Order: sequence, then C-alpha cells, then structure tokens
Amino acid sequence: MAGLEGLSCEVAPLANFNGNGPGWAAGTWAQIRVGAGIAYVMEGALDGAAEQIAPMLTLAPELRMATVTGYLETMDVRLRQRRFRNSELAVRLREQIREFNSAALPAELVEEDD
Repeated sequence: MAGLEGLSCEVAPLANFNGNGPGWAAGTWAQIRVGAGIAYVMEGALDGAAEQIAPMLTLAPELRMATVTGYLETMDVRLRQRRFRNSELAVRLREQIREFNSAALPAELVEEDD
C-alpha cells in the first residue's frame, strides 16, 4: 500500500463554517477532517492525524453530529492498536476524542433547521 508521502490536502478553516453557515456545512467539514485523520492513523502517521483533527476539536457542541462522533470513535479504536501502545501522542489523541465526544449535545437537544 502506498504511503501518504507528498499528499496535500487543503481544507477550509473552521472559521468558514463554525457559526457562519448552516450546521451541515460544519458537520461535513468535520467529517472530512476526521476521515483524513483516520487515513493518517492507518499509515502510522499520528502527527498528520493530530494536525487534521486539531481544528475541528473546537466545533461547537451543537454541531457535533453523530456521524462525526462516530468517525472519531473509529479513530479511537485504531489508536488502541498494539503498534501505538507506547505512543504519548496516541494517548493524547484518544483523550481529545473522549472530551470532544462527551461534550457533544444529544440529538434531541439540537434544533433542526427548517
């Protein structure tokens, strides 16, 4: 499998979405960030994963869609792999994921756009 060397991913900053547009845009943006982060974890590049998810960790709790928190749970499972057992960065990422997901509002408390 080819590595991610040379991969360039330009993703718009959170400021373009967080509170400045429809919630689905922020959720979609966050999904892209987490998906890219999972790809980096799969390649063993935890620095790249951390860089991808760092901006979306400030997403407002009401915009933390189940899809995003679910993707982060998938990343968390991958970070528990034996190869990351002694990685301080893996531990930090897992803590950030737990904090992000625990602060997400339950779906029934989030108002939907009409």
